[in-house]
Amino acid sequence: MISSVLVIGCSNQENTGEFSIADISTGEKQAGQKYFMVMPFEWSGEGVAEIQSIDIVKDGKLITSDAGISYTFYGGNPAKKTGVYGRSDIGEKEPINGFIIEEASTLILEISLQNVHPNEDRALHVIYLNNGKEKEQVLHSSLIEGLTTQS
Repeated sequence: MISSVLVIGCSNQENTGEFSIADISTGEKQAGQKYFMVMPFEWSGEGVAEIQSIDIVKDGKLITSDAGISYTFYGGNPAKKTGVYGRSDIGEKEPINGFIIEEASTLILEISLQNVHPNEDRALHVIYLNNGKEKEQVLHSSLIEGLTTQS
């Protein structure tokens, strides 16, 4: 019984924080059209997290444009208005590699879809640095799971 408590205590110390994104409703998108999805992106850990990469994965494997999803992630100011935009003039955005987040920020997803249907096995894979250590998190989101094009 004591060893179980010690294991749990040690594993809790390793969990130094996690990311979360707010889900936004996107509905069906026109195939081949470029969209910008702007959503709140939060970090609950101590100190800062420096994003190394964010990718869309399905069953743990990287999704490529061969699957009908072409995308690029950016970081943005936390004051940026949440929503889906069909225009490229969404204001300032920063490359995601090296993007620093302390508590709250904005995640911007530039995306184009071709013959895509909802899939609950899609998620975000975030690789980041925190306190000098590289870490990763799989982040589930109804936005990513629900991506779909018009029939």
